[in-house]
Amino acid sequence: FSIPEIVHIHTARPFGGWVRWHLNRARRLIAVSEYAKKILTECGIEPGRICVIQNGLESLPFEKARPLPLRETLGLDPDTLLAGVVGQLTPGKVIETFLEAAALLREQGHVSIRFLIAGEAPPAEAGAVAYKRRLEERVKELRLEETVHFTGFVEDVPSLMKALDILVLSSELPEGSS
Repeated sequence: FSIPEIVHIHTARPFGGWVRWHLNRARRLIAVSEYAKKILTECGIEPGRICVIQNGLESLPFEKARPLPLRETLGLDPDTLLAGVVGQLTPGKVIETFLEAAALLREQGHVSIRFLIAGEAPPAEAGAVAYKRRLEERVKELRLEETVHFTGFVEDVPSLMKALDILVLSSELPEGSS
């Protein structure tokens, strides 16, 4: 068949099996970043077949967003500094690093900062669900129960981000749009 096909892959991992088969059949590929193009070429895709089109981000929702009342909701002082991670709770996000930094800051006497982890583990990924449980256990091990807050899924991400003083990205691998 000569039916055009579109394959969307949302990962930075090397490809194998049926994914590689589809990628090799495609006349052209679109990568959302130079990093994604690099991964594709490392998987044997000819660089000339890959076009980079950066992910777009609609800035208007972020410009118009009103900060969520996180401090009020959590019963915190209005001057409390908030640092947060926003995203799916998966091992590649390395949120343990965020927790280690929180513990270090507390040990250094920075007691007026609170840490938010906003997001959920994808339900289809059993490893991600176990990862969330490990994060919750790590919070207890580090004695950060009063300092770290898990918000769960947040629909209005622009308003959440606007409420944070510090947004943290602790991923060990470059994100797909980097």
